[in-house]
Amino acid sequence: MADRFPLIVNAVSQKIEELISGDNLELTGNGIIINGDLGSGKYLKSNGTTVLWDSPGDVYLNQSQTITNKTIESSFISGTTNTFTNIPNSALNNNGITINGNLIPLGGTATTPNDNTTYSISAVDGVANQKIIRLTDSGSVVDDVSIAVASYTGTLPNDHKVANIYIDRSGDQITLSASAEDKDTITRLAASGGILQSGDITFAAGAFTTVQQSGATITISGENDNTVTRITESVSGGGALVSGDVFFTSGSTNLTIAQTGSTFEFDSVDTISRLRATGTNGGSYFSGDFDLIPGTNVDLVQSNNTVTINSSFTNTITSLKEDASGSFQTGNVVLLGGGATTITQGTNSNGDTTFTFSSINSDTGASLNASGGLILQGTDFRLKNYSNLNDSTVMKWDNSNDQLTDSIITDDGSTVTVGGDLIVTGTTSTIESQTVVIADAQIELRKGSSLSGTDAGLQINRTTDAAGTVTSFNSLLWTENGQYWRTYDGSVSHRLVTENESQTLTNKTLTSPTLTDPLLGAATASTLNGLIVSQTVNATLSIAANKTFTCSNTLTLTGTDTASVNFNQGGTVAYRSDNLSVFGNTTSSQLRGMITDETGAGSLVFNTSPSITSSIVTSSNSFDVFNTTATTINAFGAATNVNIGASTGTTTFSGNVAVDGNTTLGNQNGDTITVNGVLNSENNDITVRGTSLNPMRIGRGNNAIASNTAMGYNALNSNTTGSQNTGVGFEALTTVNAGFGNSAFGHKALNVVGIGDYNTSVGRDSTLNLTSGNNNTAMGVGSLSENTSGNNNVCIGYFAGFNCLGSGNVIIGAAPAESSADATYQPPSITGDKQLVIGSGDGLWVRGDSNFDVTIPKNFNVGQNLTVSGNLVINGTTTSINSNTIEVDDKTLTLAAVATIPSVTGTVTNNNLTITGVTPMTGIIEGMSVVSNTVGIVISGTIASISGNSITMVNGSTVTGTGAADMTITGPSDTSADGGGLIVKGASDKQITWTDATDAWTLTEHLDIPSAKEYRVGNVLVAKNGEIGPTSGTWKLNAGVTSADASIFNFNGTGALKVPVGNDAARPSSGNEALGQIRFSTQGNANIFEGYNGSAWAKIGGSATVSSGAPGTQSQGDLWYDTDDGRLFIYYEYQDAGNNTVSQWVDASPNGTPTDLDVEGTGTFGGDLKIGGNANNGNESGVKIRPIGFLNVSRNSGSLWNGYTTGNNTQTSRIFANGNAQFNEILPGADATHDLGSATKRWANIYSADLQLSNEGAANEVDGTWGQYTIQEGEEDLFLINRRSGKKYKFMLQEVN
Repeated sequence: MADRFPLIVNAVSQKIEELISGDNLELTGNGIIINGDLGSGKYLKSNGTTVLWDSPGDVYLNQSQTITNKTIESSFISGTTNTFTNIPNSALNNNGITINGNLIPLGGTATTPNDNTTYSISAVDGVANQKIIRLTDSGSVVDDVSIAVASYTGTLPNDHKVANIYIDRSGDQITLSASAEDKDTITRLAASGGILQSGDITFAAGAFTTVQQSGATITISGENDNTVTRITESVSGGGALVSGDVFFTSGSTNLTIAQTGSTFEFDSVDTISRLRATGTNGGSYFSGDFDLIPGTNVDLVQSNNTVTINSSFTNTITSLKEDASGSFQTGNVVLLGGGATTITQGTNSNGDTTFTFSSINSDTGASLNASGGLILQGTDFRLKNYSNLNDSTVMKWDNSNDQLTDSIITDDGSTVTVGGDLIVTGTTSTIESQTVVIADAQIELRKGSSLSGTDAGLQINRTTDAAGTVTSFNSLLWTENGQYWRTYDGSVSHRLVTENESQTLTNKTLTSPTLTDPLLGAATASTLNGLIVSQTVNATLSIAANKTFTCSNTLTLTGTDTASVNFNQGGTVAYRSDNLSVFGNTTSSQLRGMITDETGAGSLVFNTSPSITSSIVTSSNSFDVFNTTATTINAFGAATNVNIGASTGTTTFSGNVAVDGNTTLGNQNGDTITVNGVLNSENNDITVRGTSLNPMRIGRGNNAIASNTAMGYNALNSNTTGSQNTGVGFEALTTVNAGFGNSAFGHKALNVVGIGDYNTSVGRDSTLNLTSGNNNTAMGVGSLSENTSGNNNVCIGYFAGFNCLGSGNVIIGAAPAESSADATYQPPSITGDKQLVIGSGDGLWVRGDSNFDVTIPKNFNVGQNLTVSGNLVINGTTTSINSNTIEVDDKTLTLAAVATIPSVTGTVTNNNLTITGVTPMTGIIEGMSVVSNTVGIVISGTIASISGNSITMVNGSTVTGTGAADMTITGPSDTSADGGGLIVKGASDKQITWTDATDAWTLTEHLDIPSAKEYRVGNVLVAKNGEIGPTSGTWKLNAGVTSADASIFNFNGTGALKVPVGNDAARPSSGNEALGQIRFSTQGNANIFEGYNGSAWAKIGGSATVSSGAPGTQSQGDLWYDTDDGRLFIYYEYQDAGNNTVSQWVDASPNGTPTDLDVEGTGTFGGDLKIGGNANNGNESGVKIRPIGFLNVSRNSGSLWNGYTTGNNTQTSRIFANGNAQFNEILPGADATHDLGSATKRWANIYSADLQLSNEGAANEVDGTWGQYTIQEGEEDLFLINRRSGKKYKFMLQEVN
């Protein structure tokens, strides 16, 4: 089959062209007929050879269908344009989402509150021990989830310890770790064959380091015959591990060392040189070689002479603590989840125990859900029904099953195959290929209901320019008005000759045609242009009865005897009668030839024309020149003046009058032509002033298309196939040829449009230069004058849109200056599309752009309600809302929400902080950062102020280089937010603004909180109902609180008021002291209150000093007890007559004699405190120190010496303290004589470092010897040191529950 080329009708040129790559097949309102079938309710189907209509059953691209048993492979189905419904979870491979370990089925209750919001998740640092998971949605709304660790304050189960949990962040990864300190337990150990033991484990070593187990005793054996790698003495705990050669020396006469080869023998009189295991299953002492045998959870690794014992216990974290501020805890650890955090324990593939920390944001709805054809498989989303989707197949939405399935369209990467009918409902279909092959026998154009006839056809583009614009073409067009086919190349039309249609052929040359019984006009043989009938036997030219033979040129009839009749002027043969009896006898001799009449009786030949010398005269009132049956009369010959009737009066022509050639009616300007009937110009338009240079024509224009209307010089002068055009005015629609539906009113309106359609132009020179545009409306002188090919423009007004060159623009308003100074002279973008301009002169009311955004540059007043369905962006510097109440439905009011502007131009002057000519200015505010993108120009800093199209940078910014610069202006930032907030106008502005320098909100006015409402910071109560601070917990006043106006503070409860504590160096620095400041001094362990009196720090309320000499520093009111003579003095200050300050110690003892010292506060004794006196009756009789509060003896070598009384009721001396007594030393009155406590007066607990025991000088009750011992504690053990022999022992302790 030869290649066949599909044809289309070019919408621009109205020509029939070949359908090539890039062309669209426009079938709007038309159908496709295959074998006479319009395909109603059917679909197009290809069997590989032809395309045919078939019954529905396959899948359409754009039709609601129920698809059964279809598989979609490797297809992408948009969730935006498709809806998945009624897909049961049982039909999905992944039919749920696992959230926090729970499987949520699709369609379940796990939902998100906003199904079109996207979130970005990041991790940032919070306050101490806190990290934040930050969710930022597509609207820049931030929601934080805090994860914090804190100390555990609850009650732990037995054998559990608190773990310290640490939180850390690296990028977006938050790590929780925990540790607990185990100080008192060896996890679990056992020798081979033994039982796992916990608690203290003792390894006993014999010769050559051998350890054996008996019961709970582990025996470790090993031998190294040349070197002990690292050795230390550990009894005293002060040795260090030493490697290399080791020498054993005896440090006591009781120890001897003997070496035999690699054997060292230690012999000591009273030293244990054997090893054993201890505990409830302990064994006997054993010496010799020991084998170390690993038990459960114990691993032994030997490298030469080093044996490493590794112990593991999978169920215990040895030591954990909360954070750097916590303390390590040992024992069992319980990890507890707080808030929305849960902890799950499991085991991984390696058998390791794992802890999973999970935290959800339960109050923002950020849980996961899958629906609409998606399933959650594990942690991944997948397409529902994905296993049934086939490769290279386009997917479609199965609404009944709420899933994606295969469609009938496949794409293998090079070929797209539609396995069914293809229906394209768009306005333009473009096939960009070199060859389009259509196997159908017929191409049907224009399909649709209620179609009306119109011109249509196919166009073949012959040549195009570099831009693809067609420069020459030829088309095959159906002409609806004439009901015929023609070819058209843009200027010349050629009608096609058909086989059976009645047609008139003009200027055609038929070469050697064969005409079989032709019926040509009014004869049975051709009568035109000297057509010769072939000279055959009995050839006859017959004129049928009642037919007319008309000759418009020279006609010569030549007989066989060379006689001829010649009609030089043509005309109609009038010889219809059967005889020539109507001629006079005198004329018969002039008939030299022979004409056979209809009866065939004879022949008559006119040798010359009959000559009538004067006229035909009749005396009758009526005279018939020709009989009444003559239908055509040729008369008057070459006469140029034919006078009919009298020169005056009225000559009546009965019936219709047909005049050939030019006709002049009247010869004077005053002549009147009256037409009582219908004036009909049948074949041509009416011309007015036709002899002038610019005659006006009224009619249909060139080519006489019935639907066209032309009025004016050259109006519709070049029209060929264009229809439905109206041109009124001088050269209106002059060059239109194939355009249709145009209306032009005015001088040169639509003057040069050729193929444009549906344009309306009113006014002089409106759309003057439009050549091919469509659907334009221009009203006004010069409106849309310069546009050449734009479409869909509307320009109304004097010179409105004069220089508008694009499409889809709307410009309303006069441009009286006829220049770009007028707002409506041209749109903002001369060649731009879809712009709106409404104004007048140089003023502008409304402007719109191609995004259909509208700008109103002046004030905009709305008399009634205004509803904005989309976003409202106000780019002005001040927005005023003059209303009583403003209601905002949104929960969040965002200020300073500026965006980064990546490309802003401006002019920079070196070292000048002001940048001029900044474009665009929209979205720029003070505080935004500016950087230069232009090489050679450096800009770095923030914007301080804005004026017009100039910005000024803050002082200290960098601006170097000169010239035009491209800049990036960044926002939002803290600097751009500086000064932002709320301002309420009043006598002075009432402001709540953000201050970047202080990183805080600044209020210019008071903050009034209604009664019963609370002021909180970090969810901690600050103030409520006149109360300040939280009702529980702690509240801290920082260093910045320096004064308070209240005269009385009433502190209730059982707590205490704490003032600053420290030594003298912690006092306020010089210049920061203030009268009335109070602090608690620990200088020299004084532990007293002191206050600043305006010039110096002094003790508050005086102090009591017990010493043999007066204190070195004193303040008025201080007490001094002189231990030398037992007198009490008070320090006193006063002003003498000369206004001088005089101070002295005043004796306050009764009669100046010694007295008892009863201290109810704090007593500080810098020296020895000697107490004497005689005993009297009573348990508390005698001289005594009885501190009610706290007794502190702080002298470096100070001691409290207390003798004993000899009263009747006691033989012991005592210190009676209701409070606390603090001493450097307490010594008994005699050696080895006095007790500390008694059988009935026992101390509850005695806290001591080392416990020293000595009975030197006495004998014990066992062997009568004496000794000196020290008891010391280790981390896991208790030691006994013999101070006389230097020997050291360790207590064998057994752990019990």
